[in-house]
Amino acid sequence: MNSYFLIALSIGIIVLVSCKQVASKKEAKASTENQANSAINQTETTEQNTKTTEAKRAPLKTLQEAAAYISTNFINAEETLWVADELNDNIGMNMALIMDIIFKKGYMPDGFDQKEGYRIYKYKKR
Repeated sequence: MNSYFLIALSIGIIVLVSCKQVASKKEAKASTENQANSAINQTETTEQNTKTTEAKRAPLKTLQEAAAYISTNFINAEETLWVADELNDNIGMNMALIMDIIFKKGYMPDGFDQKEGYRIYKYKKR
């Protein structure tokens, strides 16, 4: 009888440990899924905010507008500047003046996208 008791006790311990491992794996999976869902929600929110901002935004048409925009809005690691084609002169003097302000803020050019009637210049903080 003593050996049956030990066998039953051993089986009970094995089942208990297995159940705890299964529960632990389920908790880890649920935690991972929650983190993934949270990341997806943050990405969707960021994309919605970007679309909303872009919908409200208009290309800058004067040096004064550009200077004011840069001084108040260039605060993140990556920034964009929407410049109307009419501000892009043939010599490039306007963009040279704009770039002087941008360089002083610690940003470097990171390409541009040509749109109809304007360009979206991209910048990264050094």
